[in-house]
Amino acid sequence: MNRFIHTAVIIPAYNEVKHIKKVVRKVKKHTNNIIVIDDGSTDGTANELESENIIVLKHLVNLGKGAALTTGIEYAKKLGFKKIILMDSDSQHNADEIVKFVNNLEKHDLVLGFRKLNFKMTDLRFIGNRVDTLLIELLFGKKITDPICGFRAFNMKIYPQIKWESTGYGVETEIVIRAILNNIKLMEIPVSSIYLDKYKGVSIIDAYKIFFDVLKWRISL
Repeated sequence: MNRFIHTAVIIPAYNEVKHIKKVVRKVKKHTNNIIVIDDGSTDGTANELESENIIVLKHLVNLGKGAALTTGIEYAKKLGFKKIILMDSDSQHNADEIVKFVNNLEKHDLVLGFRKLNFKMTDLRFIGNRVDTLLIELLFGKKITDPICGFRAFNMKIYPQIKWESTGYGVETEIVIRAILNNIKLMEIPVSSIYLDKYKGVSIIDAYKIFFDVLKWRISL
């Protein structure tokens, strides 16, 4: 666990009572430096973690994934963590792969996970990912395989450069765009994914919003 001594794993969660304890226990095989942000859950998500001896932060109401990540990052910053791993709370990510992220942060400041894109993903996830990838390549000049994957890591020293304004699901895309604009050294690594909840995550409204946000960031950033 020594390689994780300065690393925090940050997990935003909203109504994930079915999965959150399993996710946390898998991460704890590698590190106890876990910060879960309960983003206004109404199903008792935070209660599931009372005996897990990790940090659980709570939003009184649902503020969105981007806002939850901001809460977690700012808390980790106060505690002095130097490296951050972000992962989702729905069991789609393999917690054993956090080792790959930490190892690659030695040479890269931002490490992005990318999933095998196929129609085992929901149609919306697949199409949204393709559109997002194309837009970023056309507008920002860099091809990113999976810009909306929530499994990623970065060195805290670049946080001021990638610090996002998005409160919702646009956060992953905004991080990528800010990294490109600031010439941050990044790399992509393959990650495995299992979708247990077909209808959770990005909605059609979220997808449209991300599309327009990308156009906005091309003009404003």
